[in-house]
Amino acid sequence: MSINKSLPLIKVSATTFIDAIGSGVLTFSLGLLLLKYTGLAISFGLSIIIGPLVSLIMAPIIGNLIDSLPHKTVALIGGLGMLISIVCFAGYYEVYFSSKNIFLAVILFNMASNSFSRMFSMSYLSSVGGIVPKTKMQRLNGIISLSSSMSGIVSAPIAGVLFPVVNFRYLIFLY
Repeated sequence: MSINKSLPLIKVSATTFIDAIGSGVLTFSLGLLLLKYTGLAISFGLSIIIGPLVSLIMAPIIGNLIDSLPHKTVALIGGLGMLISIVCFAGYYEVYFSSKNIFLAVILFNMASNSFSRMFSMSYLSSVGGIVPKTKMQRLNGIISLSSSMSGIVSAPIAGVLFPVVNFRYLIFLY
């Protein structure tokens, strides 16, 4: 297989992997931040579980949006929403940060960022048919599954290594 024919496959799988690893590192880092300031393992657990719950709840709503609007529009809304939520959380972290009110801020940010991230990724994957030839779709599905699994495996250790070394205000923008 030539490089030109596999380039769309590489682009889609790289995008999926980078998106998933960024999300995983940020989610785990937020959990570690809560654990650090609250001292409660339950706050760490809640921050980790909130993402999948929000994704589960938002999937039908986002699916309807993807079916009714152009995929590019939904992806742009998701990307812009993610950017706005990151900037808002970073601003909050810089200006209003307090160990007393960090739990609610992290949970709300997790909810917003997971919703917008899901919106982007679902619309992106829905439009993959226009990027990759139909003959490569089975291979692409395998690569996407592998990328998601690999990012899930490596994102927690990466976050665990980065959290004590890198100031959290910079970790926010990693995603």
